[in-house]
Order: sequence, then structure tokens, then C-alpha cells
Amino acid sequence: LSVACSPPISPRLACPSCRQALQEKSYRRHLAFCAPDLLDPEGWAAGDCAVVQRHCSRLHRPGSATARALELRFGFGGKPAVTSQQRLAAEMGWTNRRTRDTIAKF
Repeated sequence: LSVACSPPISPRLACPSCRQALQEKSYRRHLAFCAPDLLDPEGWAAGDCAVVQRHCSRLHRPGSATARALELRFGFGGKPAVTSQQRLAAEMGWTNRRTRDTIAKF
């Protein structure tokens, strides 16, 4: 009697911001878009935050809901960042889906 073995299951990691389950090979790429501040905190503090902030300010009207959500999420202006997508959705009164889509499109 022979028993077929299935291939080993690839380990899954969860995004610290949106909690999406990710394959190890896609973890860094996902975080680069979803949570760049959590992927490389030193790089974020050394200038990446300023680059993202300038990009967001060019794309979104100041004072718009999208601009406010991105300010809260990434901590622009020296404010503490809301790193949890669920907390940000609650703060904005948005669905998790709208919040995720807003962050993904910045």
C-alpha cells in the first residue's frame, strides 16, 4: 500500500496593516505598497515618508477624505501613524475595502 504525500504547504505571513495572509515570496512586495513604513522603518524616517507625502499631496486635494485617510495612515506632519487598516477604517467611517483600496492606490 503506498500513500501519496502532498507537497509541503508554503508558510503564510500576515500583513501587519491589513492582516491579509501572504505567501512568503510576496510579503515584501505587498508591504512595499500596503505598509512601506512598517517594511523599512529606518528608510521611512530617513526620507521615504517625505517622498510618499509629496506624491500624495500631488494626487489628492488637500482636505479631501482621501488625503486625510493617507495622512492618518502614514503619520504625515509628525502625527503618529494609524498602522492598522481596521482602525483607520473605523476612524474614517469607511469599510475595510474602501480603506484598503485607498491605500493601495496612493
